[in-house]
Amino acid sequence: MDEKNVAPAPRAASGQGTAPYVVALNNASVTQSEIARAAEALASAGGVRSVDAIHAFQRAVARCAGRQYAYAVSGGRAAYFLALRAMGIGPGDEVLLPEGADFAPAAAVLHCGAVPVFCDLDPTTFTVDAQSAAARIGPRTRCLLAAHMYGLPCDMRALEDLARRHRLFLLEDAASGFGGVRQGRAVGSCGDASVFTFTDTSLVRTGGCGMLLSSSRELMDRAARLGGEGRGAADPLACDFAGRDFAVSGLAAAVGLAQLERLQELLEGRKRVFAMYGQRLGAVPCLRLNPEISGTRNSFLMPFIILERGGARDFAHRLQALKITARPALTPLSSMPLFSKADNPVAYAAADRLLLLPGGHDLSGDEADYVAGCVTMLLRKPQATPAGIARSGSGLSMEGGVSCPRPTETAQSTAAPGDGALPCPRPAETAGPTLTGRLAYEAGLRGLFTRIKTEGCVLPFTHRGRGFALSLITREQADDPRIVHFLRAMRRANAHMFLYSPVNAEEEIDNILKSYKSPAGTAFLLFLIREEGGQDADGAPLWGHLGLSAFDFKKAESTLDALVLREGAPKGLMGAACETLYAWCAKRLGLDRMFVRVRGDNTRALLLAFAAGYAVRHRQSMRAYPIPQGKTLRPMYMPGREEADGYLVTAAREL
Repeated sequence: MDEKNVAPAPRAASGQGTAPYVVALNNASVTQSEIARAAEALASAGGVRSVDAIHAFQRAVARCAGRQYAYAVSGGRAAYFLALRAMGIGPGDEVLLPEGADFAPAAAVLHCGAVPVFCDLDPTTFTVDAQSAAARIGPRTRCLLAAHMYGLPCDMRALEDLARRHRLFLLEDAASGFGGVRQGRAVGSCGDASVFTFTDTSLVRTGGCGMLLSSSRELMDRAARLGGEGRGAADPLACDFAGRDFAVSGLAAAVGLAQLERLQELLEGRKRVFAMYGQRLGAVPCLRLNPEISGTRNSFLMPFIILERGGARDFAHRLQALKITARPALTPLSSMPLFSKADNPVAYAAADRLLLLPGGHDLSGDEADYVAGCVTMLLRKPQATPAGIARSGSGLSMEGGVSCPRPTETAQSTAAPGDGALPCPRPAETAGPTLTGRLAYEAGLRGLFTRIKTEGCVLPFTHRGRGFALSLITREQADDPRIVHFLRAMRRANAHMFLYSPVNAEEEIDNILKSYKSPAGTAFLLFLIREEGGQDADGAPLWGHLGLSAFDFKKAESTLDALVLREGAPKGLMGAACETLYAWCAKRLGLDRMFVRVRGDNTRALLLAFAAGYAVRHRQSMRAYPIPQGKTLRPMYMPGREEADGYLVTAAREL
């Protein structure tokens, strides 16, 4: 088995008192478009510094925001810093910031040597309160920063009027409002300058970069020189002062372009998630959802709830105990150790009441049901614990006689224990939500995997009139010296199939078995191919092994790997073993398709895969790069094979 294919650590072990896995706070949305753009940028003449993708990304963001100029930099903090320095903000100057802003602009203020002054929040929108900002303007105040609230744009007209009257710069922190519109104006189009960030919490993601926008040519020229090492326009190779190197990579810009092409899709996905929560939580007492303002297009970057009774931090801990990622929606900046606490009661009250819920683009209805059910339960019974929520069923037979609902099913199984079916998880009579659909499917499978790796699972089959069986290695058997010796020997003999060096076989097998025995290896199954009636101590000689890994519970898919037979094995034995496993996976595990990965130069294995009904999905280069000491390295693979470059074929078969 290729160690790279071992299934990742399960987010939570299935069983009484736990949910099936962590419901993530904010997943990325990456398609083949982003991958293709990134590959194009890497292959371009300029490599990751290619300016074509950077310029195109800048133009695209400027169009979205209705700005004339845009300058992409390495990160959000760099963009805030350049904006402030280009405005002339320096030591002793004061910058007004809302308590709910991110730490990045506050850090940029400090890097400029300026003094942050914190303003209170509007009690309805939780964006900066114009009256509070006005009350804090002093003789050294030079700039006002306006930050949006998780997709809800703030009242920029009121803030622009305030800045104009007091001759302040206005910097729009547009990071959390991309795609939003208020009073007919797009987020990012207001003030003297605006900043977008494209991080892991943003609507549009690039892997990390920032963007400064303005319609002032003079301001942008100063920012570009400050962020471009101090290079002048007349001679780009000459620096007349020591600036900063805030260059962004063409790779990040290329990914950003692909994301912008899908902007409407991303916005619709966020809106869909908010609508699901609205249907499930809209009528729950003592709770409100993200505020919506008439005439405003909220981009719903993240859904949050407003707890009328407070206790957001404790509530988040209780949801996390149920394997739901949640956290308070804001932390007042003045509460941080760097600063002194300010008298901003609305912000401090909001910090205790606002709670972020999972809001990734791919959040399913089943996940929304579970999250909403847990929230409702905890509001109704504040002292409730995870006990009883999401208990996995049983029904295991030693011959693999278990079945699990497919992830598209939402009805609970009514099978009686022992009839060969694995019931969907049910809550205790006194506790909260019932797991359905994909959540129930994953909880059921994880519970099954945990149990069969303790008690064993045997799948008998016949081949050419002889009796064989696929015998799952249990955690106890993973310590059996005979089995360990067999696996090591098979690894050494078939090292070319695993892209490893034969001399590392012992260490590799030990690492694999260590993972197999741990909770991290729950969804990794390894079968031995045995023959009945043999002469060894167990009465069953070992002919080879095969495994299942990389389970995708959302798509009901898995990867078949570690297909190795001993020399002299009966012809066609591996094919018969695989067909036995396919039938078990389809009938008992509810899998829809199986993947295999084969070296492109392994013609025999490819022909066998095609004959077994596999079709090529894609090819992946295994290009080798020279590294010190005369060795080579392939990205994603451990070194050990020194042949010419090749490729890896991924093929799929419908079950």
